[in-house]
Parts: sequence; C-alpha cells; structure tokens
Amino acid sequence: MKSQARKMKRMEARRQELLREIENRARIWNAAMAGDAQARTFLSKQYWGMQPEMESPGQDMATLWNG
Repeated sequence: MKSQARKMKRMEARRQELLREIENRARIWNAAMAGDAQARTFLSKQYWGMQPEMESPGQDMATLWNG
C-alpha cells in the first residue's frame, strides 16, 4: 500500500510539472504573438534547434522566461 501511495505522489508531482511547462509555453507563445522580441528569439532558436542563451546550463524554461 505504501508503494502505491508513493507512486501516486510521484504521478501527481509529474502532472503538476507538466501543467507548469504547458502554462510557460503558452505564456511565451502569447508574448511572441504580441510582438515581444525576446519571446520570438527564444521560440525561433528552439524551432531551429539552437540553444537559447541561458545563464547556467541547468536553467529551465520557467526560470529563463519571466513573462
């Protein structure tokens, strides 16, 4: 029973993480469509497979974009 509870806890944490990622992507997309140059550059570099400018290698999209 404990293992089932741990599994459910991990699944819920992963679900929350995915929701935050979707919200961040939507915020960046909306900013780019509104004409934000930083958002456009970020999306362009992602599309073409280039690494966006990040202050540290482990920095994720949520901390990169404060929009």
